Amino acid sequence: MQGIRKPNIFLMVLLTLSLLCFVFVNTLFAKDITVKPPMNAHTKTYGSGWECNYGYRQENDVCNAIKVPDNAYLNAYGHKWECKRSYRENDGACVAIKVPEHGYFFESSYGTGWKCERGYQESGNACVAIKVPANAYLHEGSYGPQWKCERGYRASGGACVAIKVPENGYLVETSHGTGWKCKHGYLENGNNCIEIEVPANAYLHKASYGLQWKCERGYRVAGEICEVLTLPVNAHIDYSGNDWECNKPYKKLRGKCILP
Repeated sequence: MQGIRKPNIFLMVLLTLSLLCFVFVNTLFAKDITVKPPMNAHTKTYGSGWECNYGYRQENDVCNAIKVPDNAYLNAYGHKWECKRSYRENDGACVAIKVPEHGYFFESSYGTGWKCERGYQESGNACVAIKVPANAYLHEGSYGPQWKCERGYRASGGACVAIKVPENGYLVETSHGTGWKCKHGYLENGNNCIEIEVPANAYLHKASYGLQWKCERGYRVAGEICEVLTLPVNAHIDYSGNDWECNKPYKKLRGKCILP
């Protein structure tokens, strides 16, 4: 059995000295690279480096005072200036926003900086009165005419023309179509409302197309009339009420109910 090898004391001492030298050199180097803040600056509270004092702006490695023009003020951070209310930046200065007659100041980072009063609309640098035609009223819209026709009228060529509602029709609020609909029991035909002819043993039934009536239970459609259902032996009227089906276990075949 071999003996336990003793550690090399000399090697351990050498490694310890090397580590101490490394720490010392890095500490010394770190002190050397610490940059002293320039005039009108201070060391950052968080992180490393420095930043300019309030009212100063960094330009290269120095902090220069921010020149605040007339009608402006430093922002909360103190690193830039902003124009006062009713003024706007233009070529490094704050110029007054010119609000036209019938306009009012509107604070915004874009646009003219003003809006027109109700009843007026922007035209160049002015607010011009909106011409509201007869049978119309002012209406705030994001685009298009700033007016809307009264009930019973429709916009046409800058005017409001009366909607002609046929007999047995009524007005509807819609921006498209005829502006009217037919009453229950009538059907639109051109500019008229014609009465729906309901045959015997049927009742009115609104549908998007086709027949506007439906046969009563026990009857089926046969052209323009409702004929009575004729049930074969071992059959009964189905859930729709307008046809029949075979009793179980009978099956429908050529108009009859037969056993399978």
